[in-house]
Amino acid sequence: MEGLKTITKNLKTTKNNLQFTCLIMLVFFTISLVFTIINRDKIQISPLNDMNFNIVLKSFIAVFFVIIEYLIISIIPNATFTKILLFFNVAMILGGIGYTFVIFLPNHSLIFILRLIRQIDYIFLVYNLAVISIQVVSTNKFQNYQNYFSRWFASMKVELSQKKWIKLVFLILIYWGTTALAVPY
Repeated sequence: MEGLKTITKNLKTTKNNLQFTCLIMLVFFTISLVFTIINRDKIQISPLNDMNFNIVLKSFIAVFFVIIEYLIISIIPNATFTKILLFFNVAMILGGIGYTFVIFLPNHSLIFILRLIRQIDYIFLVYNLAVISIQVVSTNKFQNYQNYFSRWFASMKVELSQKKWIKLVFLILIYWGTTALAVPY
């Protein structure tokens, strides 16, 4: 129960909203799982990637876009948009976890493990980015600068100076590495 309180506090939401969101995400997960099981024969499995500059660059760009979307959404002075983006990201990744269990678990254990690590890491990554974004929106109101972007930048500095950036860098590196290895390009 302590984890639920922490999540509701960090996302500045209520327990009922969080439970309703989790219920909808569970429905998305179930639908994705059913469609994956139905279409299992049509899905082609690709092997682990050979590490080359092109694949590493594409995986870096994928991580970069995740960070940029939360950076841009933190500029909007309403935290609701961040919560909606987080909801869609987590719902999408839950569908991906169902896909990973159905497709990769039976015969491809290394790819299964890497993709599962990537997807779980992605949930933690977007959660941490959402918390930072929501906190930036909240502290932006209390900055003393006249210019909105100066207040936003000062709020971003405050949030990233609280050692949240260390966890964020760690999550980014895990996501980058697992994406480079286990996601076909």
